[in-house]
Amino acid sequence: DLGRWVESRVFPSAEGISVFFRDVTEEQELEQRASERERIITGGLDLVQVLASEPELRQALLAGLAGLRARWELAGLALDLRVPGGEHVVLSVGETADGQVTELPVTLRGETIGTLRVAGVGPIQELQAICDILSLRIAAG
Repeated sequence: DLGRWVESRVFPSAEGISVFFRDVTEEQELEQRASERERIITGGLDLVQVLASEPELRQALLAGLAGLRARWELAGLALDLRVPGGEHVVLSVGETADGQVTELPVTLRGETIGTLRVAGVGPIQELQAICDILSLRIAAG
């Protein structure tokens, strides 16, 4: 109720029991942040692996978005862009119409070629890095 994590230890004693309490809120918060960072990093590494291993561009992008959505527990991701050569690519996984949606530009060689729509609360700086990773794969074809 107080918004704190408390560790308790109970020991028998000659007079009954002894109970000791210790505030472990800071340790719990650090552990949660570390776990979140690990989840974010792992999601990014998974994305890079999928993009590098799948030769077909659409399949690579779709598989990468699906893996990222699952790992980062996002409601949905949608990619809308024009690849070199002018082809219009629209891919989505999950639901991106409702709730909190963030739209990020995808740029290639300084030119905006599309957008990445993210539904759900996502790590914005990391999502911007994801756009850069997607751009590298798009440039590779």
